Amino acid sequence: MLKLSFVFFVLTIALFECFTTITEAREVKNENGREANDRKWCIAKPSTSDAQLEMNVQYVCQQGYYKISCSVIQPGGSCYIPSNKVSSASMVMNLFFQQDGQTANACYFNGSGMVVYDNPTVGSCNYPPQ
Repeated sequence: MLKLSFVFFVLTIALFECFTTITEAREVKNENGREANDRKWCIAKPSTSDAQLEMNVQYVCQQGYYKISCSVIQPGGSCYIPSNKVSSASMVMNLFFQQDGQTANACYFNGSGMVVYDNPTVGSCNYPPQ
């Protein structure tokens, strides 16, 4: 029984050391003071209704607090795809999310937003992280 307790103790210490090492590696900061691997984007859930997507676009483009330019989703803009409402809404939702510091609430959009960790950039429609 003493051997089993000792083995359990050693395994516990080893797991603790492993967890501490992983946590420390994750806390590497980049030049902006953020974690180096915290690149996040906010996009619209593909199942979002057209009405909700339009409300999201209106909210971001008409609110004045961050003065977000929605020209990228207007004619001539790099993300102008009138037939793809999810794409247009995703772009401006991400602009808002980045401007608000990538907070969870900044990607809520009445439950229609989701945070992703893979860059959603497609072609010339570039989704920049903050």
